[in-house]
Amino acid sequence: MGLCLMGLSLAFTGCGRQTEDADKGATKEGRSVRVAVVSATPGWDEEEVVGNVEAAQKAVLSAKVTGVMDAIKVAPGSKITFGEVLATIDAREMHA
Repeated sequence: MGLCLMGLSLAFTGCGRQTEDADKGATKEGRSVRVAVVSATPGWDEEEVVGNVEAAQKAVLSAKVTGVMDAIKVAPGSKITFGEVLATIDAREMHA
């Protein structure tokens, strides 16, 4: 109990005292502050770098037969589904 009273007395003695440094620049309306105007400055629009780009996923494509590709059915970078025909091979050489 004695420690509580001592702590409270120390807390209250610190309250209400103003130091000279705390009063500098203070008025009845409030403290004076400096105001600055914020402005945008131009930055880099583009940057040239040198490096290598690697795909996150890789796929190996192969065919059961050899031949000349007749048609490519998908564009590079497009999403595909399982079993979708990606390209056709000219079958004339196989039947000759």
